[in-house]
Amino acid sequence: MVDWTGILIGATGSLLAVAILWALRTGYVPFMSLFSSDTPISGTWTSQYAEGGVTYTETIKVKHIGRRVHATATVVSTAGGPAEVQKIRGTYKNVILTAEYWSIDKGTMERGTFTLHRVTSDELEGHYIFFSGHPLSVRHRPYVWTKVRKS
Repeated sequence: MVDWTGILIGATGSLLAVAILWALRTGYVPFMSLFSSDTPISGTWTSQYAEGGVTYTETIKVKHIGRRVHATATVVSTAGGPAEVQKIRGTYKNVILTAEYWSIDKGTMERGTFTLHRVTSDELEGHYIFFSGHPLSVRHRPYVWTKVRKS
């Protein structure tokens, strides 16, 4: 006689494990929201700031899975020149994003950290910390992300 209870429990557990692994790998947000009470920050954000008389505009594409955040920021300046691409990796918990960023250009020293607080559904604000000058010194500046809404 076959013990169907054991077979059903094993098959159900295996299917559940596969579903969880699929959701984790694909970033299926409705599933991941079961593990986080924070409103997801996935999507496109922009930021604008000035350094040394030059204004920079960033377009940040964010992927938010659970508490983890991965993003790519494309930075362009009013001075012209090629766009710089930066990678971002961080954690979003209790409406606070804490992250590090670095340039994908291995010859560029651009890197730092930032902490942003979600003040509205369309705005994150805080500060970023970076090295600048000769000799290098630690500096910080206000940093604000604004959500890009699809029209």
